[in-house]
Amino acid sequence: MSLFPLTATPNRMETVSDTVQGPEYIEASLAEMAGADWFSRAGNPSVVAYGSWVHSWEETLRELESADCRQFKIRMLNYMWDQLMLVCPEKAAEWGEIRLLVGGRVKLIGDEASSASGRQGRERELVSQAVSWAAEGLALEAGFVESLSSRYFLGASTMYINGRFPCGWRGGFENGIPVVY
Repeated sequence: MSLFPLTATPNRMETVSDTVQGPEYIEASLAEMAGADWFSRAGNPSVVAYGSWVHSWEETLRELESADCRQFKIRMLNYMWDQLMLVCPEKAAEWGEIRLLVGGRVKLIGDEASSASGRQGRERELVSQAVSWAAEGLALEAGFVESLSSRYFLGASTMYINGRFPCGWRGGFENGIPVVY
């Protein structure tokens, strides 16, 4: 399966991972995402032709709550896990260790983004959950860069860093497209 990246620079992870490995790369990846220019370009379509664009917070929130988006989130992490188990099942314990290691940091990134969104209540929680999920996925991709072919979260983090918000997924897991605000 080939999930295309959300980034115009799909080799960023391979380039960085040549010089930084393990926990240092995970931390560097999360630090870069934490420095995002949160939502500064949200709603402004890009010249890059990928995905589907939404143009308001109302549309964004509908996407975050859509069945396609919920299903994609579950399937994406399961896909990464299955890929890891095929390639190097001996690393199974490391998956849980990475999740524990980055749990607090991931929540802080989600909270920072939701604060920057200006949303309140349930809407703010949806933003926090979406960004936290992406940050955790990025940490897992970074932690297993040699074993996983997935680069979805790298692409999503690039979108956040560039002031956009990958907020959903339309269509099936293997043939759908990202939704970006």
